[in-house]
Amino acid sequence: MRILILTICFSVLSSGVGISADRGRIPLPAANALNKTHAFLEKDQIAEAIETLASFNGKGHDHHLVFFTLGNCYMLAGRFEEAGETYLKAIERSPDYAPAWFNLAKGFFELKQYHKAGDAFVNAYDVSTDKNPETLYYASAAYFTARQPKPALDTFNRLLALHEGAVKLDWKATLVQILLASDKPRDALPVIEELAQQTEGKAQKQWQEVLLYQYLSLGMNRRALEYANELTMKDPLEPQWWKGLAHLNLLENRNEDALVALTVYGHLTGLSVEEKILMADISLSIDIPVQSAKLLEEILSEKWDIKVVEKLAGSYLALHKTEDALKWVEKGLRRDAGNEDLIMLKGNLLYAMEAFPDAMAVFGDLVKRDKTLGKAWLMLGYAAWNAEYIETAYKAMKKAVTFPGQQKSAQEALLKLDKIRSRSRTSSSVPLSSGGQSQSA
Repeated sequence: MRILILTICFSVLSSGVGISADRGRIPLPAANALNKTHAFLEKDQIAEAIETLASFNGKGHDHHLVFFTLGNCYMLAGRFEEAGETYLKAIERSPDYAPAWFNLAKGFFELKQYHKAGDAFVNAYDVSTDKNPETLYYASAAYFTARQPKPALDTFNRLLALHEGAVKLDWKATLVQILLASDKPRDALPVIEELAQQTEGKAQKQWQEVLLYQYLSLGMNRRALEYANELTMKDPLEPQWWKGLAHLNLLENRNEDALVALTVYGHLTGLSVEEKILMADISLSIDIPVQSAKLLEEILSEKWDIKVVEKLAGSYLALHKTEDALKWVEKGLRRDAGNEDLIMLKGNLLYAMEAFPDAMAVFGDLVKRDKTLGKAWLMLGYAAWNAEYIETAYKAMKKAVTFPGQQKSAQEALLKLDKIRSRSRTSSSVPLSSGGQSQSA
């Protein structure tokens, strides 16, 4: 899921009060100082404005607008700690003055004191007369930024209860993050569905992708599959929907549908090596080894990969072209003569071709390299048995029986070999007529 970036934009509030002596409640000296300050601010002379009010504060005129305006000046100068201290003085003198609470919240936000910012925004809302829903949204977002999802969710729920019709789509994007952080993905789902439906352009595609992911994370695989099909119908030229559809079909074991979706995706964007390998695997799983072999050979023409060689050999085996499979394995061994997986595969192919002495030689060399390969000991035993080297087969099976993965098969083989040996005691260098043993590689 993509992370949605939370952005809060707000400006410092001014008092909105015309400062003049006839306001009555503002002492004349304070009104004069404020008017002088505003004149400086209009000329962007912030330092002079600060000096005017800072020097005035010591003259015994403790009006909240003086401190509020001085706080604004500090904010404009980027002196956020001093701004906060000054707004608090304004609030001490007029606790119901909402702009001071709002700007205090802004100052806390600038100082990255997000929980305090949230508290201040809530207070700004509570004391204000206009009850602007945006203030509650800012509070919720501030709590969330402070990694406090509970107060963030409580505040957002308050916003929904009081101003549901005023909640904007981008606010609901924040609600989704809060709900997910609160471990409430089911509650977030209808909000995500709304955003995926009502947003537009790039944002809509992002929310559609989030919604697909959410369906999957909630175990709603069938709904995710239905939705992916809807998206490919609405926007058939968008590659990510076809890729998602392929993945979802694979989860539901609908490999044929997955192959179709992946084929369309490949036509739209081309396939990476990993995607070609996936397509080859799917093709082989639904009995289209020709396509699997073609894709794997295409990969090997661009980049050599031993694991791809092994897969290609499997595709040729499915086509009953054992010799072609062996040729590719030999090519691999010319590049990496010590690769035990390829040596094992070569032995298995020779065994499948009923070239039992040659298979014996390959498996014999392999167990000399690594005596801990139980599968190689077992196959050496079967190859020797079919080549009618009974003593060699018996010794190999005695080794194989010590490995848990091969124990059962080796025990069964040893019982049969014991009967053969009891009928005829012959040197392991002289072939015995035993009828051989059929064993799949």
